[in-house]
Amino acid sequence: MAPKDAEMPAAQGIGEDLQEISKHIGSLRQDLESLAADVAHIGRHQLGQMQSTANVAVAEVAGAVRRNPLTALAIAAGAGFLYGVLRR
Repeated sequence: MAPKDAEMPAAQGIGEDLQEISKHIGSLRQDLESLAADVAHIGRHQLGQMQSTANVAVAEVAGAVRRNPLTALAIAAGAGFLYGVLRR
């Protein structure tokens, strides 16, 4: 059965709408890929900064332990004692 003339423009309109939606989906996909790349870049940058900060802190603690070994040992013993008490 052949389509009626009145149905043809509606079918063409739907096809155009689908093409428009397809273009929007493609644009959204590109935007999401760009956003994901930006987030990954920022994450790598933040990770590098955190590692740098942690390395500086470790170096400072190591220096403090070398300068005051008995104080460091007393602090470690006290922390161990508190941990043991809290674990009970």
